[in-house]
Amino acid sequence: MNKILQIHEAQCAIKTGIWPGRFQFVHNGHAYVFSSILSRFNERIVAVVNPNPNIPADINQPRFDKELNPLNYFQRMLLWKLLAEEYKIEISIVPAWHIRRIVSFENEFFPFHCQEYPGRCWVVPIDQSENEYNKARDLQKSGEIICDSDFSSEPAVHRSITASLTRRLYKSNNFDKFNEYTPKCLQNLIKIFMDCPSSDPYNYLIIPIIDDKMDFTSLQFAINWVKESSNRYIVVAISIGVDDCEGWWFKPAKRLKSKYPFYKKMVAVQNIFKQLGISKYLITPIFVKGNNFGNAFPYCSAFLPLRDKATWLINRDMEYEYNLLVSLETQNVKTIDKTITLVDENNYAYFCVPELEPLTQLVEHSLIERILNLHSAISDFIKLHFTSVDETELNICTRFSKVPEQLMQIVKKIKYNVLSEQQAFNIFSSFKKQWEEK
Repeated sequence: MNKILQIHEAQCAIKTGIWPGRFQFVHNGHAYVFSSILSRFNERIVAVVNPNPNIPADINQPRFDKELNPLNYFQRMLLWKLLAEEYKIEISIVPAWHIRRIVSFENEFFPFHCQEYPGRCWVVPIDQSENEYNKARDLQKSGEIICDSDFSSEPAVHRSITASLTRRLYKSNNFDKFNEYTPKCLQNLIKIFMDCPSSDPYNYLIIPIIDDKMDFTSLQFAINWVKESSNRYIVVAISIGVDDCEGWWFKPAKRLKSKYPFYKKMVAVQNIFKQLGISKYLITPIFVKGNNFGNAFPYCSAFLPLRDKATWLINRDMEYEYNLLVSLETQNVKTIDKTITLVDENNYAYFCVPELEPLTQLVEHSLIERILNLHSAISDFIKLHFTSVDETELNICTRFSKVPEQLMQIVKKIKYNVLSEQQAFNIFSSFKKQWEEK
């Protein structure tokens, strides 16, 4: 069994630090560990345990009782996102079901890890309680690497705070103490969730990633939308396959027709938002049961924003798998026309990542073939004649030397939904006409 690493050892040896917990509620003790310990890892992940309290990860453990778990996954994810924004620290937030019981499927949600390739480290305050000690022991037995957060060295004011204490203070209306123990940026939102569970101060646009495919036109539309108001968030919902919804966390997650795990797609989306300077986003799983999104849709409610605060953003010209559109018929759905809403020309390159492919379209193959043929013809001519002494031919070569590259850019823009077929055809026709005239 691996030894338990000290903080400095883990931060030097392991790229990714993972901090697991139920976080019911997020309090100043959590904020201290987050800002002083987890923040020092190159990559930081908060793993929200027991994400759907309506179907607890372990009905035999009192700590998973609904009474002790008032917030669902989406609510806690939003709390952590706000805290990360307050500290200006980039994090990933993912669900974790019962890490002490089994973590064999967690490679779907976390960086890959095995004995030969140690890809992650779990931060645990081992001296805090017997439960934390047992958590570290059980994770080690599963082959995971553990980092001791050194609970005893935390300031006394933080060591005295627990989630159960903050819940008791809230329920007894002792808001002075509750506020003292809770990050200021979270106090109001927790009160909203507790006093009115069907309320939320934010509005959301939901963009699905089905398998490895997403519609980049929808994403650009959402990016423009979120910039218009401070109370908006983009929600990127990534598909995950399950056999059942009432205990699947003890079984491997399925990738459906996907080549990449949830984690890889999450990082790809984060990189897009980072390069575009967008911070108002959340990334969450959605579940597909038996190759049908509708079979699992009710279970997804714990992972999605409130229905009356959220709009699914769908491009009707695209192909979506697993009966997604049928399942969303009773939901708030906004449709866009890809020929009107185009990805920003200055930013489209950020959308070209291997983990994310454009949704398949029924059109462009013949146009792309014609563009590639013209590209080949111009390239071959330039290679053959660029050293020609004929001044006319040399002028033609020089004038069209950048055209092959521009033609390939057209192909790329078609594939990533930056250009409509008609726009691409117009540009292609212009190049073709100029070339034929010369």
